[in-house]
Amino acid sequence: MNKQKIIEMANESGFSINELHCSPPIISFVGQEEELEAFAEMVRDDYSKRHAQLWLRRIDDAVKAEREAIEKRVMELDETLATRVNVINKAIRTGEKNER
Repeated sequence: MNKQKIIEMANESGFSINELHCSPPIISFVGQEEELEAFAEMVRDDYSKRHAQLWLRRIDDAVKAEREAIEKRVMELDETLATRVNVINKAIRTGEKNER
């Protein structure tokens, strides 16, 4: 969260902010308990939302990787099955016995 986002949240919460020559800006909390609670809730929500989005991206990437791995394995199994079917069909046509 950058300085501007914090200032925007503080303003939205009802704080009076003086940032002319101050770094970080001065935020007055005297008599503004409700505003302070609203500000804290906004910060919590912003933090939670950003981290939730991060975890959702990670989960999405993991699911995608798993799907790709499953698809690859299914294709390998399809090839193996096709090979076995071809061997069986050849054996049936030629009358060969396969000891497998």
